[in-house]
Amino acid sequence: IHILLVDEHPSVGEGRKTMIEQDGEMKVTVAHSALEALNKVQTGKEPFDLILCDLNMPGISGLELTKRLLQLDPDRKIVIYSGYEIGSHFNLLIESGVSGFISKTASREQLHNSIRCALRGGAVIPITLLKQLRRNEVLVARSELSIEDVSINEKEMTILSEVAAGVSNKELA
Repeated sequence: IHILLVDEHPSVGEGRKTMIEQDGEMKVTVAHSALEALNKVQTGKEPFDLILCDLNMPGISGLELTKRLLQLDPDRKIVIYSGYEIGSHFNLLIESGVSGFISKTASREQLHNSIRCALRGGAVIPITLLKQLRRNEVLVARSELSIEDVSINEKEMTILSEVAAGVSNKELA
């Protein structure tokens, strides 16, 4: 698993690299700026399975870098990591196409699990954010359905009643 870690603080980047590489299947390349990360990705010398990107960087932010990287490859897996609360950026990050979020304070095990989850196509989201999510979109979508979309007709009701009474498929047919 080849990971590009983008963090403008050299000591943080190297520490995170050491932590991740304790899993023998993971290899980390560190970039200290968004421009360096873009260059590494665009040269294609090293294909990356996942990009772990700091949210708050000078110049090009992690959000903007995410947008640019996904323009190059919409299937790219990008996990944002930050030492700050990301709740205020949540909608923008989701809309940008990130695969998830993890705190810089996460343990090695949490970090490894998050990387593997994102690579499997899962979403990585802190439980504090998950608890804040609402079902408004689902409820609105349901309320827009007409009665015909959610009701069964007379023939379907007859079939349902027969099945409930134990009539076999052959008899029903």
